[in-house]
Amino acid sequence: MYLRGKKLSIITHGMAGKSSWKNVINWAKSICVWEKAIYSGSLTFKSGSEINSVKLSNKKIARFVENL
Repeated sequence: MYLRGKKLSIITHGMAGKSSWKNVINWAKSICVWEKAIYSGSLTFKSGSEINSVKLSNKKIARFVENL
């Protein structure tokens, strides 16, 4: 029960679609239930093979950080 009462957030990215991100997010949520931790949110964004291909807005980042 190392995570008991602690917050857990997750960041997912990649070229994959949103449906594969949901699998990772749901896994993190299940860990929180199992460990009695607090799921505080996720940050998901598209990124490609090029360095400048990240699609992420400041608004989305701010919302994620608010819950930490």
